[in-house]
Amino acid sequence: MRYYFLDVENVANIFIQGKSGYRINHFNNGPSNPKGNSSSVFYAIDAGPVIYFNSSVGLEFTLGWSTSKVAVDDSKVNSLKFGIGFQIHLKK
Repeated sequence: MRYYFLDVENVANIFIQGKSGYRINHFNNGPSNPKGNSSSVFYAIDAGPVIYFNSSVGLEFTLGWSTSKVAVDDSKVNSLKFGIGFQIHLKK
């Protein structure tokens, strides 16, 4: 889910987004460790600016935080992340 704070006609905009999900992992660590499965639930929030080159393509910069909880051993992983990416809209 993503929310833009400024008008869509601006050359630059600011956004915030949230996401959550469920993962199932299958792994094989080699002959000394057996195959196994694990599952986890994750939540993340990101925010940042986007600069549009035209009405359909933009360059975005994100700073975010995520947390993931593994069901098998009840471990928890928190992450701080930075990203750079492109947005491509079919129609803006």
